[in-house]
Amino acid sequence: MNDSTRTDGLRPGKLTTLIPGLSSEAAAALLAAGHRSRLRSGEVFFSQGDASSTAGIILGGHLKLSAVGSSGRSVVLTFWGPGDFAGHVTVINGTTRMGSAVAVGPVDLLVIPAPAFNRILVDSPDAGATMTRQLASWVEASARCQAVQGTEPANVRIARLLVDLCDTGDATRDRAELALDLSQDELGQIVGVSRESVARVLREFRDQGLVLTRRRALTVLRLRELEQVARVQRASGGRGEMTTRYRDESVIRRPSSG
Repeated sequence: MNDSTRTDGLRPGKLTTLIPGLSSEAAAALLAAGHRSRLRSGEVFFSQGDASSTAGIILGGHLKLSAVGSSGRSVVLTFWGPGDFAGHVTVINGTTRMGSAVAVGPVDLLVIPAPAFNRILVDSPDAGATMTRQLASWVEASARCQAVQGTEPANVRIARLLVDLCDTGDATRDRAELALDLSQDELGQIVGVSRESVARVLREFRDQGLVLTRRRALTVLRLRELEQVARVQRASGGRGEMTTRYRDESVIRRPSSG
């Protein structure tokens, strides 16, 4: 089960740090309307077809958005990570969930009821502008991903995804633990390669001493070198450009509705 409290000491400064452009006033309104929820790995935030009764803001960890198509096959659409709004588009549109959001490792998030969330968007234009910027960046990143999907080798795509997932916010850190509740098939879906290619690349990374793999878990041992493989330049104090960043509703980023 998840562990839900009110905001548990969370301050507006936490949100404004995670979400560039969000004002202290909007952050305070979101905190006043919401409650903090902690999910264990594998727990569901919302399910495909559910009414869109809440929106979320990821404070820590990652949610995986996946959808089951008419064939019955489940496909990973994207990841949401720290600072991302989750499930907000269907809240705004008043539609049902397009997919299921599941915790990939422990997740800490702020959950806001739909009526309060929509009211805050009206009362706090900067909150709406912030979400618009996120959506625009996802669309732009999705276009880039589609442009290079068939040209970048599998090791570059997978390295970029791992770099993004283990973003620590600490530019000096060279080791990161990832509790990835993801199969090799799901990792392949995210970056557009086969499960066999994922297995081969992870084996190569392990042989090179870049990662240590375990069932449903992975340790990045040399993040700086993995970034070189991914051709990513980490901005000081900033997040890597995710693989949708390959991430979103991409993690292939196509803009996600939740």
